[in-house]
Amino acid sequence: MRVLFLLTAVLFVFNAKASPGDTTWVNVHDKTQMTWHKRYKAKAQLPDGSKSYHKIIMYYRMGCANGGCSDWDYTTRVSVLHPTGALDSNVASIDTISTNPLVIDTTWNVFEVTEDYELARVITPYANGFRNDWEHDFVYDVTDYYSMLKDSVEIEVFYQGWSSGFSATIDFAFIEGPRPREVLSIDNVYMGGGSYLNSTDFENTHLPQRTIAIDSATQALDLKVNFSGHGFVNSLNCAEFCNKDYYVKVGGQQVASRSIWRNDCGLNAIWPQPGTWIYDRANWCPGDKSLFRHHDLSPYISGSTLDLDVDIEAYSYT
Repeated sequence: MRVLFLLTAVLFVFNAKASPGDTTWVNVHDKTQMTWHKRYKAKAQLPDGSKSYHKIIMYYRMGCANGGCSDWDYTTRVSVLHPTGALDSNVASIDTISTNPLVIDTTWNVFEVTEDYELARVITPYANGFRNDWEHDFVYDVTDYYSMLKDSVEIEVFYQGWSSGFSATIDFAFIEGPRPREVLSIDNVYMGGGSYLNSTDFENTHLPQRTIAIDSATQALDLKVNFSGHGFVNSLNCAEFCNKDYYVKVGGQQVASRSIWRNDCGLNAIWPQPGTWIYDRANWCPGDKSLFRHHDLSPYISGSTLDLDVDIEAYSYT
């Protein structure tokens, strides 16, 4: 059983509202063939950031791969890969110049380190019997990421499937106008996934307390959360069919909680599907989004840092 998680802290100040203006469209992925467990990357030339955008909307069109859709519910994620300014390297090739004495010439591949900011998480449907021309759109407001969505940008689609397949088309709509809020910083507080065997190990390994730096100009703090549970190997069918809560703590005190659950899978817009698509699950449904939840932590801002901790309701592996 595995829990995937993303928790992002957004510091911002408010702007006045205004009517939207002209729209610029940019396509990044165009029916990228997701045929195997892989990260599919594409470079995009986005607007240069000289204009202000009231909204930036991302359209994720999922379709069948050229050879048809897969039968199974696999996780897909769309991310912007933001440069950190650091460089790293790996070995591109090794040539032996001589053997006596041994002289080796190594060629290094130097690359810029990027940080992955998840924009969307969508689960593929049970698509056995779908026509090859099947497609469905998923829409996301990604306005807060405007500082990353400019100039030359790499957008990644990750397909966690082990069989072919689906396709991904990603389009961005940049709608001109004053931004609803000025984002001061975006921090990946927690990101990744892990097997849940017991709460202590999971929280110590994956969800330890974090300290967030608070800009002096900050007016509000939004915690954006996406937990999803996958797999069912114990008596409770955790994590996929197991309704558990997560808890948000500031300075050691619980300030919010939410269920890691979708209770509306039977209302799925992609219907009918074969199999168990109508069964509710741990914050996802086959052929739908894993939902982002938001927690306003503005009332807890005091000083230049904030101690944040997030825990998951304990359950037994047996």
